[in-house]
Amino acid sequence: MWYSVGYKEKTEGDPDFKDKEVLEIGNNYSFYYSYQRKLLNNYVDSMKRLYPSPETRLLHYDDKTPWMGNSYMILKSQHNDSLVYMEKINQGQWFRYTETFPSDSWKLVDGDTTILSLPCNKATLDLHGRHWTVWYTTEIPISDGPWKFKGLPGLIMKASESEGIFSFTCIGINESHEPIVVEKHKFVDTTPKKFENELRDYWSNQMEYIMRVQNIPHSPGLWKNEKSYTPCLREFY
Repeated sequence: MWYSVGYKEKTEGDPDFKDKEVLEIGNNYSFYYSYQRKLLNNYVDSMKRLYPSPETRLLHYDDKTPWMGNSYMILKSQHNDSLVYMEKINQGQWFRYTETFPSDSWKLVDGDTTILSLPCNKATLDLHGRHWTVWYTTEIPISDGPWKFKGLPGLIMKASESEGIFSFTCIGINESHEPIVVEKHKFVDTTPKKFENELRDYWSNQMEYIMRVQNIPHSPGLWKNEKSYTPCLREFY
């Protein structure tokens, strides 16, 4: 399943970003990730092979470098409501936490539309501080969808939150028999609330955060005058 995704990273005049993301569904779990990020990772890997030296490699990046997209990856069980959320903050660490999606909190409401020639029904959800409206199709009886969403009697084709900051729209469906491959990283296990605090910490002083998490020696307060931003969070814990 292919989704066009709209989002903002911060509240201070941030432009609307677009991403192309993928939902791969297997027998035991599904995997959701940014296709743009995958293209970027493949590009970076090829550049590392061509130019082993970081200094030389930096000189060869150009405007053909793929847009990075969202850095999150989500594994969702097909047998229960558990999921594993993974995300990298900038060039720092990968974080990982597990949680249970509140599938019983969906409200089925009146409304119908058509997406990709498939009839869709309407549902709403209040999830961690945001109100979501989604459209799902029982023509594809798979209880899954973009991002963390799951738990409806059909595939979620579209989702948007009430402030218009985040949206997911299905733009294509195709069948694949390739195995699901999940990237392997060294993760820092955390909780949803602690990860939210990490994001706030990063956006409050990006350079200081990057230097600190990468253990690069620097003078405390060197970037004290750097502009602080407020992140656009999908969830508030």
